[in-house]
Amino acid sequence: MKNWKNNQGISIIELTVGAVISAFFVMAFASFMKMSVKTQAGLNERLDAISSDLAGSALISHDLSASGSSFDLLSVPSDTNSNFYDYTPEQNCSNCERSMTLTPTNGKSFVMVDDVSRLVVGSLPLNPVPFYDLVTNPTATVSGTLAFNATKFKTTLEGLGGGAFNLTQDNQNLLFYSPVRLRPAGTTTPPKVVAFLGVMKGGAVTASSFTGLAPQRHPATLKPFDTADTFFRSMPNVAGNGAFAFVKAVQPVRYTMDTVRTTRGVTGRLLRAVFNGTTFPQCGGVELTKGCSLIATGLQSVEFFRQTTATPVIQYQFSGDLKQFNAN
Repeated sequence: MKNWKNNQGISIIELTVGAVISAFFVMAFASFMKMSVKTQAGLNERLDAISSDLAGSALISHDLSASGSSFDLLSVPSDTNSNFYDYTPEQNCSNCERSMTLTPTNGKSFVMVDDVSRLVVGSLPLNPVPFYDLVTNPTATVSGTLAFNATKFKTTLEGLGGGAFNLTQDNQNLLFYSPVRLRPAGTTTPPKVVAFLGVMKGGAVTASSFTGLAPQRHPATLKPFDTADTFFRSMPNVAGNGAFAFVKAVQPVRYTMDTVRTTRGVTGRLLRAVFNGTTFPQCGGVELTKGCSLIATGLQSVEFFRQTTATPVIQYQFSGDLKQFNAN
């Protein structure tokens, strides 16, 4: 038997079939690579968002756990226009819940005052008597005259904390308060701490001012505190032993949201701004300004809420598939 061999090469039909098959493989591989790159990009974006959310959760939790002073200082509208920081430990109320929701488009902001010295020196006792000079001596019918001495005041503050914390640096926010809680006579208004929030500038303390800070005034007489001097002169006696106060370093912070567009659609970024002694910086845009921090991305909303005004406990939750966190 003879063996026949085809020595004429590959035919046009065979080349065509091979080219078509190769093209199918190339297109399938290209489609696979495109899908893989898109999937990886989405996965990287989601992983970045999760990492950002976890870091943001830790910072928000820290802020809220240190925000106890906010309840005697701030007036922030809730979603129902009540004061989010209402504190009524002595009263039974029918409207005890409070919530405040931030979204990328509602333009709201959530403000709190953090105690930044609590882990270092805490609240420091302060006797205001050495701050005053006797100008005229008292007589049997007329009381003496005292003048506030700003130099002695600063020197006293410099000596507090044992060098562990500088209370007199420029733009340092200071909270002065009495341990006594008061309210107007003959009323059932919830009592408040006698407190004054100021900022150190050039060695002197001036009254702080920003949106969300309630009018600074005596909770019983309702007379305003415009200087540290007027605050110290209005302090109540403690156990009949004269005026006595505490001071601590605090930091007002503000949370806002802005709008961003991602592969998952239009979402929001949660931004944190630190009060610089004069104002809160405007956060947003590609380049964040000094004093601003990016806390979390890919959000639809952030809700701060209190289950009751009887306790100073604040919780929060992110929208979407993120878990609720208890910040306390």
